[in-house]
Amino acid sequence: MSKQTKMEIEELRKNLNESIKESIKDFETAIKLDPKYFMAYNNLAEVYDNLGKHKKAKEILAKKPKEI
Repeated sequence: MSKQTKMEIEELRKNLNESIKESIKDFETAIKLDPKYFMAYNNLAEVYDNLGKHKKAKEILAKKPKEI
């Protein structure tokens, strides 16, 4: 793999990590603004689950209100 390719991959990883952090903040904000918005809980839990943080995802889902 060329040095350029490695640099491009590293830049993609950095951008992905920033996007994930932003998504987490956005879902947390949505929950604070409307604690009954169950889809924000689902989406936040999915992000954590995809990161391999299964315990955190389960904790979030346990707080989720029932669907309307």
